Amino acid sequence: MANRARVVGIHLIAAKESVHLVELEIEGSTDRFDIGEIAQEVLGQPRSHWQAVYDERQIGQNRFVLFFQHLDTAKPLLSPAGPLFLPPESSVPEHLQGIEDEQP
Repeated sequence: MANRARVVGIHLIAAKESVHLVELEIEGSTDRFDIGEIAQEVLGQPRSHWQAVYDERQIGQNRFVLFFQHLDTAKPLLSPAGPLFLPPESSVPEHLQGIEDEQP
């Protein structure tokens, strides 16, 4: 069964650089969904130079948060489940308040 995923929310957080906290929900087996493969294309650059997620954490059965530097909110994230379109940026919700960025 193929996974489906959606971005629940994107939240700009206080950091030295532009960093967003991204909340992701995955349908189906999370064991077969490689979150580390999520990236955002940088035109004219090989995939190895694209922006990628880091410090992903599971916060529920099928819910994850991850960090993303220099997120272009107008472009989708590319994932093993296909493009993930981004909702409008919003404030960090209460259930994510204690999650802090640990830069790579």
